[in-house]
Amino acid sequence: MGNKIYSLSSGILAKRFNVTSQTIRNARKGITNSDLAKEIRKASEELYEEMANNMEEKKIKMTQYGSVGKLAKLFGVTIQHVNRALKCEGNSNKCRAIRKYALENGGVEY
Repeated sequence: MGNKIYSLSSGILAKRFNVTSQTIRNARKGITNSDLAKEIRKASEELYEEMANNMEEKKIKMTQYGSVGKLAKLFGVTIQHVNRALKCEGNSNKCRAIRKYALENGGVEY
């Protein structure tokens, strides 16, 4: 899960600081030591911790047989995509929408 969070947080940080993903990677590796790089490293650690905590808490189990397939059809994605969303392995807008809908329609957090 660590690599997935690391990749997700790179995109978020790139948007937040209005820089490229390469700049984020260089700052994390310590290649660049400017004030911006220090801010990026600090924000990266905080964001990583926050995302790790959030992703570990929210696994969802569907209780009705066939409900995962119905979610896949409803959202126009594969069953594998729905399963990843319910396990919180993805944090896209669609994954969040799938989790929200699942909880409102018979899903149980565990």
